Amino acid sequence: MDRLEHNDPRTLGPYRVLGRLSEGGMGQVYVGIDPAGRRAALKVVHSELAADPGFRERFRREVRMAATAPPWFTAPVLAADPDAERPWLATAFVDGPSLQARVQDHGPLPPPQLAAVAGRLADGLAALHGIGLVHRDLKPSNIMLAPEGARLIDFGIARAADSTSLTRTGHLLGTPSFMSPEQATGSRTIGPPSDVFSLGVVMFYAATGESPFTAETPAGTLYKIANHEPDRSAVPPPLRDVVGACLTKDASTRPTAAEVAGALRNGTRLRAAPTVYAPPTATKVGMPLPLPQNQGPAPTRTENPAAPAGAPRRRGRWIAAAAAVLVVALGAVLLLRPELLSGSSAGPADIGSDSAPVDAAADPRFGSPARFKTPSGNIACQMSTTEVRCDVLTQSWDVPPTPASCRGTWAQGTVLAAGRPGELSCVADSLAAPELGVLEYGEAVQLAGVVCVSRQTGVRCESRTTLHGFSISKAAFELF
Repeated sequence: MDRLEHNDPRTLGPYRVLGRLSEGGMGQVYVGIDPAGRRAALKVVHSELAADPGFRERFRREVRMAATAPPWFTAPVLAADPDAERPWLATAFVDGPSLQARVQDHGPLPPPQLAAVAGRLADGLAALHGIGLVHRDLKPSNIMLAPEGARLIDFGIARAADSTSLTRTGHLLGTPSFMSPEQATGSRTIGPPSDVFSLGVVMFYAATGESPFTAETPAGTLYKIANHEPDRSAVPPPLRDVVGACLTKDASTRPTAAEVAGALRNGTRLRAAPTVYAPPTATKVGMPLPLPQNQGPAPTRTENPAAPAGAPRRRGRWIAAAAAVLVVALGAVLLLRPELLSGSSAGPADIGSDSAPVDAAADPRFGSPARFKTPSGNIACQMSTTEVRCDVLTQSWDVPPTPASCRGTWAQGTVLAAGRPGELSCVADSLAAPELGVLEYGEAVQLAGVVCVSRQTGVRCESRTTLHGFSISKAAFELF
C-alpha cells in the first residue's frame, strides 16, 4: 500500500481511505476502512469515464448485477455511488495473492492446488451462469487465492466502460491474452461460453506459467486466439482434455461450466478441442474495416463466400480485420489492476455452490420454517423470512464472555436478523434434530433474500441486500 497523494480522497461514503493499492486503465484503487474497522477495496473510476454520457447508468446497472454474484466465489459488493463526481465501488477486501502473482513468484501450481483452483473456478462460473451473470474478463489477475478458496473479483466497472467514448477513440485497455474467440473477433454476443474458454486459458496458465496465445503484439495475440491450436502437452493429464474442451473455438460446442465442474470432480472425460481448425469468416462476426482518421464510418466488410479458405488475400484481410477490432474488443475486457492484496498462497480450496441456490420454501426437504443440517450433522440451521440461525453441536472456538442482556444459551451458534450484521446467538432451544433435511456440501439454499451455502468448512449465510452475514464451523466463526 502506498501513501495517499495530495489530490486523493480522504473519505468515500462511510469509508476512511488509508492508502493507494494500484492504478489501472479504469481508475485508482484504494484500501479503506469502515466505522466498524472492516477493510474494503475502493475503486474510483477515472474522470474521463465519468464524463461519458452513458457510463453512469451502465455503471449503476452493472453494480446491481455484481451484487447478486455468489458471495462465496466473489468479493461481495459493499457500497457504491454512481452519482459521485467520480463514481466509486467498494468491495470486500480479499486476503491472498492473485493467481497471476502466485504463478509469477513461485511458478505453476502443484497438481493438488491446480485441481482445487480449477474446480472452484468451474463451480463458481456454473453458479454465476445459473443466475444469468457473465464475467467476460476471467484472467489470473482477477482471481484471488483466498484462504477459503479462489475468488473472482472485479465485476461492474469493465462492462460499464464498454462502448464509452474512451474505448471508442483508441484508449487501449488491458491485455487480450485470456479473451475468447468471440471477443477477439469483435462479436457483440458474449455469453457463458466465453467465460468457459477463458477458464481453459486460465487453467493452462496455472499449469504452465504462460498463456497459450501470447504473441509479440496485441493483434498477433488476437489472431492466435482465433486461429491457433495450442500444444497442451505441458498440462497435467487429468486436466489436459478438460482444457482442450474449454478451448474449442466454436462457442456452441464448448462444454458448460457445470459440465467442466462435473468432469473435474468425477474424473470424467470431456471432448478435446480439434487439432485442426478453420477460422470463422468475417461475415459471421461483422468485422469493420479500419477507420481512416478524420473520415466517417467505414462500411462493414463482407467476405466473398466463394473465395478459397486458404487464399493469401483472405488471410491478409483476416489479420487486418483482427487488428482493426483490437480497440473495440479490448474495451470490453479491462478491469482495474488487482495486484493489490498481499498474503500467502492458499492450499486446496473447499467446495462452493455447484449450482444456483434452491428455494427453501419450495423444497420439501426443509419444511416451514426451512430447517436443514450439514452432512456431518454438526451444524443445524433454520431460515425464516426475518431471521437465519445456525447452531453448532460441537465447537472448538473460544466463546466470548456472555453479555448481561443474554438470559438463554450464549454462543451456541450465529444469527442473521433483517438489516443487522451477523451476531452470536442467545437462545432458549436447540435446532439439533435427526429429522432435519440435509443440505449437501456444495448446495446453496435461499429464502427472503438470504443465501446459505453448505461447505466442507462449514456454513456461510449472507443477505444479498445488506451483504451482512456469518460463517460458522466447528473450528471458527466470522460475523460481518
